[in-house]
Amino acid sequence: MQQSTMTAKTGWRAKASRFCLTTVVLAAGCDDDTVENRYTYPAVANTPPVAQLLATPLSGRAPLRVYLNAMGSTDPDQDSATLKVRWDFEGDLTWDTELNSANQLYETTYTTPGNYSVRVEVADRAGARSTGTLAEPIRVLDANTPLADLSVDSNRDGAITAMDDEGEESWSSTKGAVVLVNWDDDDGDGDKDNSDTAINGNRDVDDLTHLIVRRIAALDSNHTVTLEVGPSSARPNLRIFNDAGAVVVAPGIGSGTLSNLSLSTDASFYVEGVGGRSESWEGQITLTLRIADASVTVSEDVVAMRIAPVIFPDNAQPSTAIDIMRIQRFANGPNGPFYDATVANLPSGVALRVANEDTYDADRWIQDNMQAGYQAAPSPTGMRILPTYLQTERSFGEGFPAGLESYLPDMLGPDFAFNYPCAEGCYGTSLDYGGNIEVAPTHTGYPLGRLVIGGGDQGTLFGTESWHYHMDETQRSWLNAQGVQAPALEVSSEWLAVGHIDEFFLFVPDYREGAERPWKIIIASTTLALQALQTVYDAGQGQLPVFDGRETETTVAHILANSDLMTYNQLAQARIDAQRVKLSDALGLTAIDFIDVPVIYEEFVDYDYGGTELGVAYNPGITNLLVVDDVFFVPDPEGPRPGGNDVWQAQTTAALAPLGVDIVFVDVFDSYHLLMGEAHCGTNVQGNAYDTPWWQL
Repeated sequence: MQQSTMTAKTGWRAKASRFCLTTVVLAAGCDDDTVENRYTYPAVANTPPVAQLLATPLSGRAPLRVYLNAMGSTDPDQDSATLKVRWDFEGDLTWDTELNSANQLYETTYTTPGNYSVRVEVADRAGARSTGTLAEPIRVLDANTPLADLSVDSNRDGAITAMDDEGEESWSSTKGAVVLVNWDDDDGDGDKDNSDTAINGNRDVDDLTHLIVRRIAALDSNHTVTLEVGPSSARPNLRIFNDAGAVVVAPGIGSGTLSNLSLSTDASFYVEGVGGRSESWEGQITLTLRIADASVTVSEDVVAMRIAPVIFPDNAQPSTAIDIMRIQRFANGPNGPFYDATVANLPSGVALRVANEDTYDADRWIQDNMQAGYQAAPSPTGMRILPTYLQTERSFGEGFPAGLESYLPDMLGPDFAFNYPCAEGCYGTSLDYGGNIEVAPTHTGYPLGRLVIGGGDQGTLFGTESWHYHMDETQRSWLNAQGVQAPALEVSSEWLAVGHIDEFFLFVPDYREGAERPWKIIIASTTLALQALQTVYDAGQGQLPVFDGRETETTVAHILANSDLMTYNQLAQARIDAQRVKLSDALGLTAIDFIDVPVIYEEFVDYDYGGTELGVAYNPGITNLLVVDDVFFVPDPEGPRPGGNDVWQAQTTAALAPLGVDIVFVDVFDSYHLLMGEAHCGTNVQGNAYDTPWWQL
């Protein structure tokens, strides 16, 4: 069979608004058999680049060498490094350099005093251009004009050097000084250091931010030098001391005049955080050093700072300390078995802090009065960590025992701080307690984890739609104002009598090598718990006791025959499943990120709230366990024991042991469970700070 050979010739032809492709196909040996196809394709529109520029320093005496930087300019279509740049140094609409990609970094010297509005133009390879102007002019002063120069650790290396000057006027992920809120007590007087007008010893200096006003030459009696705080929302929250410990800027005042005589050499000042972030203030601070002659500004320098947030470690962070109450008096409901097992199995290196039962009215719920957190600031040796607790809203009111209300004030001391957002009053419910505050560990979009709280408007399990409860808005707003772990995710817990999320789920570490993420969510499953009982019943052992030896002892058969209990747990499972979906959607999780553990709930009629039916754990709630590194202190569920093995313990061990942890079942039945709490409720763990500095986010 004869074969023909075809050859193709292709050519592009560009027109103003499109590209044309012409293809000519010639049959070999057949000059008159020609096929010509023409295709027209629209050209892709070129997006102009975006000009950005920086300059440092922004002021100084002539001759002033200034470094210009346009490397922040971007080109959506091409590599930004190929952008060509030219500069107008004086802002006189005359370009002083030619377009060249080598000009993205440029150095020039101003020899004549004046104000110069620097412009830059950037151009891409297609010729599209854009211009930008420096946000504030470069001020070049003559030799006889005083020069304002304010220095802080803006590059966050723990020291103040000339390297801090560039970009010191703006806060970013790489620039800006940090201020701690001075909520600890370094002088041991029982009051927070932020409440007085003194620097409370050398240890207190570590809680302050160092500030240097550089020597100001050529000052005379006509000049005034002021240190000013902005914006106005920052002013109530800062105090500035001079090197002698005198207050030069008081909270709420916003500015202070400095002595000209003191500025003949470099002078140190210290910034104290008096108040923290709030709904009305996210912590931004600018400090301006201003020199004026007869009210006319002749020179100024601005530095950016920010108040540190309070950050709460999650359960996967290494543990540093645990708080627990030892209760020995019979009248108080002793917790000896739980306390002894916890102390005996604590990992090494974890400090134990024991609350006195007499001092604190046998108030065993030490999870609920506080949430462990920290503040962080740069230091020469890394991050300076100030442990800082949230005191939750948990006042019982006049006529009731104070309980743990004074626990944090009693713990106050050097490097132990706390804040009480509701000090001036909140409408408190148990949803404000620490057991209703958890932290989802690091995940996409939340490198320091995300706050998770309970509450909601979904009503009770039996459909009382008017029943809704939330954390007090003052406390919730304060948590969200910290920023880096916000906004807090609210999941439905209003169906529970205590209303805490730790009653049906908890974040725990996963120590397995190769785990997709180093944490899991353990979540209550009524289905799993009841399936275990059904299996025992089907094996002809329905008479086996549950809660053996307790006042509430029952049997497998009796539980399964309780139709009201079965119905209630179907409703509980449906509500829990809905929260599983919400957690999955919000945190980017899949089914393998959840671990089911056996928990049954029962209806509790709360006559303090009009007889509303609410849920409590029927068996000791597994999810309300205590995590201390790789040891899980798990409430003993006290299920039936066919062959001597507790079926609920077996389910729990099978679910949790693969995480690479030791499981210690602890007796909480009389001392916590019957009081509507478990192991987590009766303890509080202080965790390590995250490795990631918050200021890099």
